[in-house]
Amino acid sequence: MAFTFGEFARGAMWAWWTFQWVYLLANLAVDVVVAFFAHGSSMSLGLFWSVFAFLWSVGALLLLGGPLAWLLGRSLRRVPRSFWHLIAFGALGLVVGAVTTLVATQWFGFWPVWSSLSAMSTAIAAVSTAIAVAFGWRRTAKRALAGDARLRASADSDQTSTDAESLD
Repeated sequence: MAFTFGEFARGAMWAWWTFQWVYLLANLAVDVVVAFFAHGSSMSLGLFWSVFAFLWSVGALLLLGGPLAWLLGRSLRRVPRSFWHLIAFGALGLVVGAVTTLVATQWFGFWPVWSSLSAMSTAIAAVSTAIAVAFGWRRTAKRALAGDARLRASADSDQTSTDAESLD
């Protein structure tokens, strides 16, 4: 698990991109459920939060999530089991999603921190971020490890052909 800067950047971008879609779909699903039970409630809240999160998530990635993911990735380089990496990055996403949502909603004064809307928006963002960060790590790690395996196979075949030539 070498964890190069290129791998970090790819994982961060996949996590950010995945978050946009997971968060949008989660918000729209909540809107549908709320509209169904509220009998005609407006379905604009999910789209509003998704647009807001799109803008806010750039700052969250650059100022908090990215630096913490870099440090976490560097600290896990010697941990061989991918299960622990997946758990650690998912937990990181959960924390970053919750913290940044609480900060955003309080900073812009949307509602009190103890309200049910605050709890619901924080839960949706935290779970969406956890899924996205774990997916971003998994996709990037899988591709990096596959690339490493191809390089090893190529090096092994080069070594085998060199050994065979030396026997001639």
